[in-house]
Amino acid sequence: MSFEMQTMANFNFNILPNIGIWKYAFCEEYIRRLFTYSLSYIAVDYKQLKEYRQQVNTFRFSKNQQQFENELLVPFNEPFEENLWGKKKKEIDIDELKYFKNIDETNESTIQLFGNKTYLVLLKSIEQWFEYTLILDVSIPNLPATNEHLTIFSMNSESGIYITHSGQICLFNDGKLNQSKTILKLNEYMRLLIIVQKKYIDIYLNGILQIRSNIDNDQFVLKTNRIHLFQEIDLLMNTTNDDIVRIECKSITFLNRLIESEWITKQMKSSNYSLESLVALPFSLIASNLIAIGYKDKWIKLAMKKYNTTNSQLIDTIIRENKNEFLKSDHDNLQQHHLIILSRLNPLIELENISELDNDEEITVIGQFICDHENSIETSKFLKNSLSIENADTNELNENREVRFEKEWYQQTVHGLDIPNNIFEWMNDKSSKTNLGDIYQLIDLKKSEQKFTTKILDKRKTIHKSIRYSHQQISKKQYLDSRFACENGLIS
Repeated sequence: MSFEMQTMANFNFNILPNIGIWKYAFCEEYIRRLFTYSLSYIAVDYKQLKEYRQQVNTFRFSKNQQQFENELLVPFNEPFEENLWGKKKKEIDIDELKYFKNIDETNESTIQLFGNKTYLVLLKSIEQWFEYTLILDVSIPNLPATNEHLTIFSMNSESGIYITHSGQICLFNDGKLNQSKTILKLNEYMRLLIIVQKKYIDIYLNGILQIRSNIDNDQFVLKTNRIHLFQEIDLLMNTTNDDIVRIECKSITFLNRLIESEWITKQMKSSNYSLESLVALPFSLIASNLIAIGYKDKWIKLAMKKYNTTNSQLIDTIIRENKNEFLKSDHDNLQQHHLIILSRLNPLIELENISELDNDEEITVIGQFICDHENSIETSKFLKNSLSIENADTNELNENREVRFEKEWYQQTVHGLDIPNNIFEWMNDKSSKTNLGDIYQLIDLKKSEQKFTTKILDKRKTIHKSIRYSHQQISKKQYLDSRFACENGLIS
């Protein structure tokens, strides 16, 4: 594969046929990735970016800019020819500097088109566009002569958008004329928004609708892979001398889709509002190849947010140079996630009291104990609900069977525990005491939660040993049956 050297000038590497040259040394991990993916992920990334920018793009011009940056936007000062366009896309004209002028007190410059032969050609995708949006930040130094016009955007001699000699915006559509009521101010930048839909066209000036007109035919369909801006098709309709600036343009934006109405009310009121978010790359396009070479999507999102960039090459550099920081952030987030889970499992634990636990093993031990405790409670609740349902069913039976049922389940439960054989006697027997030993304990709510968690850690081995002993001496079914019965007795 091969690429033009100038097209990759802003990246951290250059690509020649089957050769990649990086401006930094590779670590072992990156060498391994390179053998896995070769240069394909770079080529795919560049291809996808180029295709996207032929559908959605914005052009702004920096201070002291001396030439057009790439093939996506090139100037003409002669009639259009396909071969000439192909040459201009590959080669930089020596005199391109004449098109640029710095804007005072800013870091921007503007394009100046002199005379009546200069215009700009945008490269778009090859598909036909039936619906699209154009946004132009322009300034008019001088109005056209009487009965002449200044072309903004024209499809052919029968359809176009112009500025009249009286300073009004004019839509010429299949022999019909529509003019704005607003008179343009000279030497003042304005944001011109053109929205073309299948059935009509809208023209806004600084966010205010100036013209809406129906479209009967396909006269505004973009059928080729280019857009011509400010081209005077009929030179007799504009006779501006070659030494006079006809129009200035500091920003050009186009999209192969319509924009939301909220953009019109907010971002179109002035040429000073940024349109970067309108044409920003989708995350799927930015992240696909970065993820393929081993980066996590949350790293990519963090880099994009922290450094306010969507440039995949810059994001790669940021993550590579700050990888330890991203790994630490992952660890901290994971630990915080675990602490939140613990605090929700048991209301006695609060984040501020367990956040000092830096050891993952300690957090795991506390979590296991709480889960054991919660499982015990849930099991007891389940048994209690089951017994309640059974008791409700017995209400339909006779009194003798109810008494017999009570004696059966209760006596089986308390057999061998040396307590009254009747459940009501047991409930009323205040002298009955059960020594819970080390398994259960009363908790002093006045003590700090941190002491509580420490105590849990100290006694966890004893508790776990007791539970494990029960499993070893009896079958699992016998253990669960006995445990459910005892817990039900304690909470009943």
